[in-house]
Amino acid sequence: MAVWSSLLRSASQKLNKFPTLLFKKPLINNQIRCMSHDRVMAIKGSKWQWSKCKDLFHFYVMLGVIPLSLLTFFVNVFVGPATLEPIPEGYNPKPWEYYRHPITRFMVRYLLVSHQQDYEKYLHSMYIEQELNKTRHLQQKIEDLIEERSDYKFFYYAPITAKYLHQARSAIESSDVYRTYKKY
Repeated sequence: MAVWSSLLRSASQKLNKFPTLLFKKPLINNQIRCMSHDRVMAIKGSKWQWSKCKDLFHFYVMLGVIPLSLLTFFVNVFVGPATLEPIPEGYNPKPWEYYRHPITRFMVRYLLVSHQQDYEKYLHSMYIEQELNKTRHLQQKIEDLIEERSDYKFFYYAPITAKYLHQARSAIESSDVYRTYKKY
C-alpha cells in the first residue's frame, strides 16, 4: 500500500506541474489568509434617511411652487394690475380696492384682517382690561372695609347645597322619636 501511495503522489505532483494536461488550475501551496489587519470595507452610516428627507422636501416644494407659479403667471397675464380711476360720487371704496395687484387684493379681502377690524379688536381688549381693573379695585375696597370695620366676612362665605338639610328635616318629620305634637 505504501508503494501505491508514493507512486500516486509522485505522479500527481508531476501532473500538477502541467495544468493544461488535466485542465485544472495550479494549486498554490501557500496558505490563503482570510483575515486582514486593516478594514477592507469602511463602515459608514446609511444615506437612506437623507435621501428620503430630500425627496419629500422636493416633492412638497414642487407641490406648492408649481401651482402657485402657474396661478401667478395666469393672473399677471390675463387679469393684470388695476388702473387708477377717479372715484364716483357717493361711492365708498372697500379697503381691498386700494391695492393694485389682484393677488394682494384677494389676500386683503379674504385672508387678512382689515385695519378697522384690528382697531376694534384692540378697543375690545382695552375695554375688557378696564372692566377687570374696576373689578379688582372694587374687590380691594370691599376687603379693606371688612378689615377696617371688623365686619362679618361674607366675602369669604362658601355656599353649600341645601339638599342635606332637606333630607334631615324630612327624616325628623317622619320619625316618631322627635315628634312633640300629635297629628289629627
